[in-house]
Amino acid sequence: MSRADAEPADAPAPSVVELIDKLSALASGFASVTDLRGLAVQVEQALELIVRVEYTGLYLWDFQQQRLRLQIAVGFTEDEAAEAERTAWDRHPGRVFREQITFHVPDTDADPALQTSSVKRSFHVRSRLFMPITFQDQALGSFGLASARPNAFNEEHVAVLGFLCRLTGVVYRQVLDREERQRAQDALAATLAALQASHDELERRGVALSLARDRALVATEAKSTFLATMSHELRTPLNAILGYAELAQEDLVAAQSSSADDVARIHLAATHLLGLIEDILDLSKIEAGKLELQPEPIDLRTLLDSVEVTLRPLQQRSRNRFQIERADDLPPLIADAPALRRVLINLLGNANKFTHDGRITLRIWAEPQHPEGPRCCFAVEDTGIGITPEQIARIFDAFTQADASTTRKYGGTGLGLTITDQLLHLMGGGVAVTSEPGRGATFTFWLPCAAPPA
Repeated sequence: MSRADAEPADAPAPSVVELIDKLSALASGFASVTDLRGLAVQVEQALELIVRVEYTGLYLWDFQQQRLRLQIAVGFTEDEAAEAERTAWDRHPGRVFREQITFHVPDTDADPALQTSSVKRSFHVRSRLFMPITFQDQALGSFGLASARPNAFNEEHVAVLGFLCRLTGVVYRQVLDREERQRAQDALAATLAALQASHDELERRGVALSLARDRALVATEAKSTFLATMSHELRTPLNAILGYAELAQEDLVAAQSSSADDVARIHLAATHLLGLIEDILDLSKIEAGKLELQPEPIDLRTLLDSVEVTLRPLQQRSRNRFQIERADDLPPLIADAPALRRVLINLLGNANKFTHDGRITLRIWAEPQHPEGPRCCFAVEDTGIGITPEQIARIFDAFTQADASTTRKYGGTGLGLTITDQLLHLMGGGVAVTSEPGRGATFTFWLPCAAPPA
């Protein structure tokens, strides 16, 4: 026998005593619920006590899948139930869930806009009641009842069903909390089991890592000692070669000898080789933590004059125009002067190397209100060949240039930018690059500066 046949259509409204009895029966039945299946059973049994309807839908919010799930579908075919769940968010169940309101339509024939029409539904609804399921103002779902009869729900139905919805919210929240605790306990148990099982493995790996660290430290120390020794051994004869080349070049130029150009090339090659040795030695010192810096207020004008003089021959060979745009209100800059000079020479030297018949600009400004503290910013902009995004991703790695063709055409070890990055970080600063192929590049770096006066 269906609920539609359980009581006559003209059954009298329940009395207050009957309502109290029903509420008591509802509360006692829900006390033993521990899961969603038990909750659905209790809701269906409770409805048998409250109201006679042809269609019931209990929609609960699935926090894992973030959607309304149809937990009870009484009076629906399988296709109708699937359609009801699929469209729940856009129809009355979703609206009642989102807005936490009660939606009651005594007779849909009084307003055609409220009638239900769907190819998946074979029934015609005359009266409809939707109520929210909540717990402490948290929306947990919605409850929907429908009947082919008009005026199927009276005030007593609404009152008792409201209690049923609140009771469902309490129990569903308890079920969710119980499931969450169980998941946490299962995860903790699995973690403890994994930790227990891997304890010996972790100890073994710890010993292996300790030995590897010790070997790495010894290797780093040996590498640093080797590089320092080799650099010293190589710099001594190179300095002698440079000295003799300069003397020979002066004499040959004075004698207007054709060999002067050959000696000039020897001098240039020796200078280049000495620069490579200095780069490798500096990088080894940085990696070993033996490069000592002395940050102090810097006379920026004097430093820039020195850098410009050093780079002038390279700038002239590349036929580039160079300008400095410096803000007038720069606060004192705090940095290691030789390290900052090295950074500027590396960046400006690269700009001149990869730019020909173009423009190079050094911009300097202050950011006194930066969130990480007052800082001075430098931007080296050029109009050269540019850099691709893939090349930018690895441009600060050691022994890396843009690509093999760049190395063949322009030379170098690829250590300049690595050293630049390391030096800036040691001074409390940083560096970034933006570029497009064929449209130049901009290297921007920053260093701490004194706070502006109060």
